[in-house]
Amino acid sequence: MNDLLLSFTDVSVSFKARFRFGAREKLVLKDVNFSVERGQSIGVLGGNGAGKSTLLALAAGILGPNSGTVKNHNAEVALLSLNLGFDAILSGRINATMSGLLHGLKKAEVARVLEEIKEYSGLGESFEQPLYTYSAGMRARLGFAISQFVSPDVLLIDEVLGVGDQEFRDKSSQSLRERIRREDQAVVLVSHNAITLVDLCNRFLFVNEQTVREVSAEELKALQDLASVRRKESAEAVQEG
Repeated sequence: MNDLLLSFTDVSVSFKARFRFGAREKLVLKDVNFSVERGQSIGVLGGNGAGKSTLLALAAGILGPNSGTVKNHNAEVALLSLNLGFDAILSGRINATMSGLLHGLKKAEVARVLEEIKEYSGLGESFEQPLYTYSAGMRARLGFAISQFVSPDVLLIDEVLGVGDQEFRDKSSQSLRERIRREDQAVVLVSHNAITLVDLCNRFLFVNEQTVREVSAEELKALQDLASVRRKESAEAVQEG
């Protein structure tokens, strides 16, 4: 069994950003170097627009770098995100079925766990309703419930634990703790909350000003304020725009 699952070597990513008087390349991540190994739980902290979701998209193979390499060492990778993979006009049940199939479950396996997904999500009869009727918290419940029944080598989780009511947050955090104890897979968790990451993870990355660097638990807590400032500045810029 290969312990090295993913490796980033000198990875940089930029996008073409449009402005009033034209367009130019916007650098999102620069010279990123880190690896993901089996048994690790990696917490990723950063402000809005810092590049956290881009980092996960690279890890999932959804996005390719402009330079450098992201190497998948024969690992199965699954991305759990509130904004990915769901069809708003389809019901929770159909979305759960499609997501299970996309994550490698066989049709019979998906059929066998659908009622368990419904029960875990706590959605009740809303499980049969289209997703456009769901709140963000309900989408989070559905996405996290589906993730409990797939077993990739690397599970990427984007901001899910910060959404939903306290009962859901407690339940999902406990499920994640149990998953992290497994030595046969790795978890990469993105959050705005350093305390949550320190509680759940054993490695930490801080994303800021196009860079990704590994930090200690103590450093991550200290950097929480900087991430909060970036988030506030981003929100104010949107309001002014």
